[in-house]
Amino acid sequence: MRKIYLTVDINVNDDFFKEMTGLEKLNFGDILMDADYKDVWYDRGKIVADTILKTQADILIGYAVQTPKDIESLLKKISLNGLFISSVYLGNRKRWDAILAEYQKKYKDHTNWLHYTPEDIAEMYDKNLAELKEELTLNNILIVFI
Repeated sequence: MRKIYLTVDINVNDDFFKEMTGLEKLNFGDILMDADYKDVWYDRGKIVADTILKTQADILIGYAVQTPKDIESLLKKISLNGLFISSVYLGNRKRWDAILAEYQKKYKDHTNWLHYTPEDIAEMYDKNLAELKEELTLNNILIVFI
C-alpha cells in the first residue's frame, strides 16, 4: 500500500524528513508551479488529491492542508481510489512559538501595515489547529507533532 504523508505548515526539506528516503517530496508551492490552477485556496484539497493520484510512488507533500475543508475534499477524492493518508505532520509548540516570535518582531517594526496583532494570530492558529486535529482524529489519521 502506498504511503501518503502530508504536513501542515512544514517544508518537506525540513531536517526531520531527511531520513525519509524513497519517496517523492513536494511542497504545495511546487505543485502550483507545475500547473495552472484557478481558485487555489478553495480547491487546495482537490489539488493535493490530484497530485497524489498522479503519483505512483510514496509521497510527502509539505504545506498540503490548512483547514478541515482541505482534508475533507482530499479524502473524498483519494478514497474513491482506495487510498488513505498515512499520517499528517504538525509543528509542535516550539515551532509555533518561533513563528509567533518572528511575527511579534514584524508587528513591532511594522504595526501600521499589519492588520492582526500577535494575539489575534495566536488565537486564529490555536482555533484552526484544534479544528484540524478534530477532523484528522475523526478520520483516523495519525497526527505526528515534530
